[in-house]
Amino acid sequence: MMQNINEFLGGVAQTHLGKAARRSAGTILNAHREAFLTTRREAGKVFELAIKEGQKLRMRARGRADGVVENLAGAADDQLSAFEHVLQKRVGRAIERIGLPTAKDVNALSRRVEALARKVERRSRVTRKSARKAAHKPAVELTA
Repeated sequence: MMQNINEFLGGVAQTHLGKAARRSAGTILNAHREAFLTTRREAGKVFELAIKEGQKLRMRARGRADGVVENLAGAADDQLSAFEHVLQKRVGRAIERIGLPTAKDVNALSRRVEALARKVERRSRVTRKSARKAAHKPAVELTA
């Protein structure tokens, strides 16, 4: 049976119709080959373009994300500052209720101690000068 099919095809190939079919098949094959090569070249270009566009989108997205992060960081800083302020007030009130001296109280007390130390120093200088003057004065004899 295979032999009969091969003989039939061999006979058809020798006819004008067979030769025309062979030429058409070759033309179609060449057209497909060219289409494949063109598609391959164009696919490379499309791939490069897709990469470039992807990079642009990534940079744009990163810029937007950075903006959002900055906004969130600013909001977090504001909230943290508000929290610190409230915490300082409450801790200050608690210290006041307990009766512990605050930094302000300690600083005021330090200033007073320094002022007193200066006064004591001045008075001791005056006292030393007076003592030296008295030591250098001749003794007055009292005769009655």
